[in-house]
Amino acid sequence: MSNIRQIDMMFLNDIFEMNSGYVLNFSDKTFAQFFAEELNIDINDLVYAQTGNSKGKRLRSFLQIVDKPTVVKTLKALWEYREALRQRSNQTDTIKNAHGRFLELINLLEVKQTMLLSQVKFLPLLSTAQNSHNSRRNFSLYRS
Repeated sequence: MSNIRQIDMMFLNDIFEMNSGYVLNFSDKTFAQFFAEELNIDINDLVYAQTGNSKGKRLRSFLQIVDKPTVVKTLKALWEYREALRQRSNQTDTIKNAHGRFLELINLLEVKQTMLLSQVKFLPLLSTAQNSHNSRRNFSLYRS
């Protein structure tokens, strides 16, 4: 199951400048260092190169493979890096309402994660309730 919808990935392509296979101003070395330092992840692991070995392709694969909390943490770290670069060079944001749209995406991912967790927590309760009901039914069968 993918973590990020295609339309949201198009937005991420824009804000992280991934359309040509690059990601922001990262070299291969600094990209790997960023992931190691910020996330303790080896982005050069072959599992993230399923669609190709460019930084953009590895990042897209990574975002679809890992769990949602890791996606959110990664996107927030990349956003922080992006903003530091932008402010350092006194650039205005060329993407309309980038920050608002980014926060909406993060919120959507966090809500999906919360919903998924609540569903997982609810399943054992159903299972326990069903077992309890079945036990009572089985006990009454033995009493008869």
